[in-house]
Amino acid sequence: MVERTDEGQTFRILTIIDEYIRECLAILADRRITSQNITEQLFYLFIFRGAPNYYHPPKRNGRKALVSL
Repeated sequence: MVERTDEGQTFRILTIIDEYIRECLAILADRRITSQNITEQLFYLFIFRGAPNYYHPPKRNGRKALVSL
């Protein structure tokens, strides 16, 4: 998600949500979010909460896939 400050500068928001229990696991807001930032957030979640049993990738072209890990 991309938003703008009152001065017009952009910043991005990364939210990681557990859809099953409807809980937000992590929120990261920064001017720039790199793949390294995302990897670090997922790493911390895996360490503190364990790896997920299933992963639901975002919908693309109206289809949603279920991936077992």
